Amino acid sequence: NILKTCVLGLTALLSQTPSAAQSDAVTNSLGMIFVTVPAGTFVMGGQSPTLADENPAHTVTISRAFAIATTEVTQAQFKAIMGRTPSEFAHFVDSDSRPVERVSWDATQEFLTRLNAQEGCECYRLPTEAQWEYAASLDASQAENAVYSEKTGDLTQTAPVASKPAGRLGLYDMLGNVWEWTHDWYDKDYYQYSPTVDPT
Repeated sequence: NILKTCVLGLTALLSQTPSAAQSDAVTNSLGMIFVTVPAGTFVMGGQSPTLADENPAHTVTISRAFAIATTEVTQAQFKAIMGRTPSEFAHFVDSDSRPVERVSWDATQEFLTRLNAQEGCECYRLPTEAQWEYAASLDASQAENAVYSEKTGDLTQTAPVASKPAGRLGLYDMLGNVWEWTHDWYDKDYYQYSPTVDPT
């Protein structure tokens, strides 16, 4: 359902949730916009015969509100921090507005380290898988707004971020475009015994 030629992109999480005195949305020096996702409970996983590592469906609670970027990190934002982009689609006229992809885990961590240094904080990291899926469950756009290579039926390239309408929380591209890293370790059986509150 998503672009199979892309390895991974990233969405950043602002670990310091905006206070009540701040606007609901926070924008950093790169123009990355973060919106608050409220605490809550949702059903994570499913009963897929083809995705055994996402079984079984289980109830998960996110105990604290968090702020997440409204889009994937763009090529322009990645280049501003790293000085380069690993993206396969860097040659397009609109490449700066497309999500960065083909980002390794190490490059992701270096990007976040440098972003924290530039912003003068230790407040940026990846969302956990549970945080990302919870945000997606609250904010997923209707299927007709999902980014599948601009619905050409030819899954050969990404689309610019926010090229389809946002969901009700103001998040874009929660369906399609690129796979994304999360702040978790991997165990194919983890869903069978993971904590019910704030799993990582």
